[in-house]
Amino acid sequence: MKKILAFALLSLSVFAGDFEDGLAAYKNADYASAFEKFNTACMNKNAAGCEQVALMYHTGKSVKKDVSKAFSLYLQACEAGQKHSCSMAGGMQDMGEGTKIDKENAMKLLVKACDLNDAHSCAVVGSFHLEKQTPDSLKTAKNLFQKACDLGDRLGCMWAEDLSRSKKI
Repeated sequence: MKKILAFALLSLSVFAGDFEDGLAAYKNADYASAFEKFNTACMNKNAAGCEQVALMYHTGKSVKKDVSKAFSLYLQACEAGQKHSCSMAGGMQDMGEGTKIDKENAMKLLVKACDLNDAHSCAVVGSFHLEKQTPDSLKTAKNLFQKACDLGDRLGCMWAEDLSRSKKI
């Protein structure tokens, strides 16, 4: 039992090491090595590694640009709780980039990103509610913009302030 536990702990540190090694390689502009390390981390269930591989496919950094692969990897990382990946996948789905347009699922992904405290996603979801112009949707928009503001989004602050002065709420 002790041997199994020791092996499991060693494996975890090796997999975490791939991600850290990928960050170091990326920082040193060794993008091919970074991709390899991030990809290994991703294959070993490291969501942050999957997010970095997705970003590299999305931008074409050291690999052939492939927005479909990027979308798929962003979804995988989102399911594991990576807020930026949820935001990216939501935006891609909203625009039909690398996948078919699905406004409903895009909104679910952006809401999840907001729930994970992604400031930009909170502002985006707030803007969808703002467009509806009903008293309930305006109140929801104001709350989302305030959350975005509290998380550091300047545009969210501006919109929350504007809605605070609104007579429609």
